[in-house]
Amino acid sequence: MGLGHDPEGKTLGILGMGGIGSAVARRAAPFDMNIQYHNRRPVDADQNPTNAKFVSFEELLSTSDVISVHLPLSDTTRHLIGRAEFAMMKEGVVIINTARGKIIDEEALVEALDNGKVFAAGLDVYEHEPDIHEGLIKSDKAVLLPHVGTATFETMVSGLYILCLVFLLYLRLRLTLYYASKEWNSWSSRMSVASSRRVVYSPPCRSTGNGNYDPQGQQVLRAR
Repeated sequence: MGLGHDPEGKTLGILGMGGIGSAVARRAAPFDMNIQYHNRRPVDADQNPTNAKFVSFEELLSTSDVISVHLPLSDTTRHLIGRAEFAMMKEGVVIINTARGKIIDEEALVEALDNGKVFAAGLDVYEHEPDIHEGLIKSDKAVLLPHVGTATFETMVSGLYILCLVFLLYLRLRLTLYYASKEWNSWSSRMSVASSRRVVYSPPCRSTGNGNYDPQGQQVLRAR
């Protein structure tokens, strides 16, 4: 690979302005790049700390010097960037894909690298993982890495901490359900015993003749 280009003054197009896309925008801002993005809809101000410009998909492709992909994979985004989309891009565009490999048609990307349409490509995801297109491996314009964005000590410790919290919450939920079930069974058992006893109402009387004498003429209840 020969000489590169300074990022200052270049236009960065972010495809997908979610959490990662907005983080990329924050990191690109100190390089004085013009930042624009395309999303399904414009994002709120708190998700757009660099005040990046919202543009259409076609405008992002045709005006960006660097295109960084941060989209989830779906039926809509599969091969979102292919031959037709590369044809719309500026000559010498730089492509970065750290999202999902199948978003970009690798065959079309290799062609664009070979004919100079794409100046360089930076990838850590691939269309047919774990296999990598032979044209990408041979190209001196492609920087290829494994998907190791989370392979840091801090991220692993943070992930382990979250996993422990989830386990403790799960354990607490199971214990709560266990004791609630025991309490319900106990209450249900008491109600069953109570309902098995019939309560009979007797009208007011002075003497029942069987020992249940009520001198005040009150109700006499006999449980059988």
